[in-house]
Amino acid sequence: AELVNEQLQQFQRDKGEVERTLHEVNEQLDQVAAYLFGEDADRVESRQSVQRLDGAVVGELKSLGDCVAGATDLVTLRHAVTQRTGAIHSHLSAFREREAARVVAYHERADRMRSRIGELERQTRALQNSLQREKRLSLTDALTGIPNRLAWDERIAHEFARWRRFGRPMCLATWDIDRFKAINDNFGHAAGDKVLHVVAQYLAKNIREVDFVSRYGGEEFAMLLVGTVPEDE
Repeated sequence: AELVNEQLQQFQRDKGEVERTLHEVNEQLDQVAAYLFGEDADRVESRQSVQRLDGAVVGELKSLGDCVAGATDLVTLRHAVTQRTGAIHSHLSAFREREAARVVAYHERADRMRSRIGELERQTRALQNSLQREKRLSLTDALTGIPNRLAWDERIAHEFARWRRFGRPMCLATWDIDRFKAINDNFGHAAGDKVLHVVAQYLAKNIREVDFVSRYGGEEFAMLLVGTVPEDE
């Protein structure tokens, strides 16, 4: 009961961590979306700024043409040209200021977005690690430290599919601790748990890397010997 309770508490802690990470990732994605929306708005604003400049310059040039056409003397013409060129210069200066401010704002947004993306990548890695840890815990027997029944079901299904495709030999062995109930009755369940742990670790240390052993249930263990025939045993 203590082991199950500890496992449940760890699961709840990991679940809370995953939920917090997902919430933070969602916030970061919202910020990315806002950045992309800002990029679209910035392009629209830049296009409008160019259109304003174009309209202002065209208007000033038209006014200059009208002044030239209506000028009666050189002094009036020079004054009109100076006035119109000054206005064009003023429009160009305003345009440069708007563009400079837009570029500064763009770089600030880009810096913030690089920071957000870096944070998002870190949170994603943390989430992946948490999920991998969760999966390992779900496939590991808490008492013995070797794969559990769920891991066995996954592995046997995988190996059976490979056997059907390639036809490689495979052996299945089962182990059972004799008179295990007597151990619990005479020495207590703590001693029985210790026996289960020792036997499980002994089996796990004496198989090849390609083989597989798990606690099937109670004092029973199941083993897969890949590429092995009974005569090899």
